[in-house]
Amino acid sequence: TLPKNLTTRMKIEKLRVFITAHNLATFTNYPGWDPEVTRVVESDPQVSNVSNGSPYLSTPQVRTTTIGVQLSF
Repeated sequence: TLPKNLTTRMKIEKLRVFITAHNLATFTNYPGWDPEVTRVVESDPQVSNVSNGSPYLSTPQVRTTTIGVQLSF
């Protein structure tokens, strides 16, 4: 939230700027793309995304960034 002396110059009652981020980076020694790969049964390729002990066609975790401005006049 910006200080009142700045917002009154712009004829604004309140000005708030925010940034929110989730799951931006993962730090691990895992050799693949994503350490949270679903591992079901390695011997059954019909039910698993793992082929020969390595991840296969798994989607990465979602990264979300939200940027916003809240104004009150």
